[in-house]
Amino acid sequence: ARDHVLLGNALLQAKEYDKAAAAYQAALRVDPKHFRAYAGLVACFDGKDDVAAQLAPITACLVLRPDDPALYYL
Repeated sequence: ARDHVLLGNALLQAKEYDKAAAAYQAALRVDPKHFRAYAGLVACFDGKDDVAAQLAPITACLVLRPDDPALYYL
């Protein structure tokens, strides 16, 4: 899962939002509780201005780490 997240991060930096989202989703197939993969999806959907699509991954982040201060930056 880590490799997929790292790839997603690189693609996100390049503003390749669809490809980054696919990498994060691949990470979640390997590890369905990977916090950074969900956070990456939120960032991808934010980059695409798709607020509705952010709901599911940000909810997963809240469930996985309700006290994580990183959630304030998503």
